[in-house]
Amino acid sequence: AGRIAERWSRIGDIAPQPFAPVNLNALVHAAAASARAAWPAVRIDEYFDPSLPDAFGDMDLLQQALGNLITNACEAVGALDIAQVRLQTRYRQARPGSPAPHARLEIAVADNGPGVAPALRSSLFNPFVTSKPAGEGLGLALVSRIAELHDGAAEYEDSGEGGVFRLYLPTEAPRK
Repeated sequence: AGRIAERWSRIGDIAPQPFAPVNLNALVHAAAASARAAWPAVRIDEYFDPSLPDAFGDMDLLQQALGNLITNACEAVGALDIAQVRLQTRYRQARPGSPAPHARLEIAVADNGPGVAPALRSSLFNPFVTSKPAGEGLGLALVSRIAELHDGAAEYEDSGEGGVFRLYLPTEAPRK
């Protein structure tokens, strides 16, 4: 437990590199290519908003967050006969009361797996929360922390046909 706590304390202390424009369509396309190599039995579809403006952030941290979401999706569907993951970028019209309403860019990672158990949904992005037998529960906490560093947010929704994780990012530097 000490080793995991030490790792989490380092996650909490992440210091992003200087932010720069990030093309989310290119980021998602590269992540999809990596996932196809690692998960050849999973069909990974990409849907891009071609007019999407750049996000503003730390490319390495955003790659890590997206990689965690895609890995989780592929693991969730890996044992299914028809395993599908859908990656989508879009410009978002935030609903009142939604997370990070100023963050207008969205990356969605959807899968046709069983979804997240209702009992875990409210604490899903907290450290040490996991449904995996050998999981440490740090992947989604890291995704959430990276989103916060970018003045964005992460969210989960059960679609009725699987799970959908959304990463929301702004087009400008985080507000201080």
